[in-house]
Amino acid sequence: MIYRAYRMNFWGTVLDQQELDCATDQEAVELAAELFGDDPVEVSVEVWLGPRRIARLTAHDRP
Repeated sequence: MIYRAYRMNFWGTVLDQQELDCATDQEAVELAAELFGDDPVEVSVEVWLGPRRIARLTAHDRP
């Protein structure tokens, strides 16, 4: 399945997005957690499968 991961800043602006080819929701969430950069303004990553949000990871979820 193709998931989309959106890196977002404090104001909810999408910084970028990546497609993740994963077999399960959990696998997609684990890969998305690795997408956090070093930018202090970046505060969340959201994982979506089509119109359904799977997870919203915050800075506290960084690996």
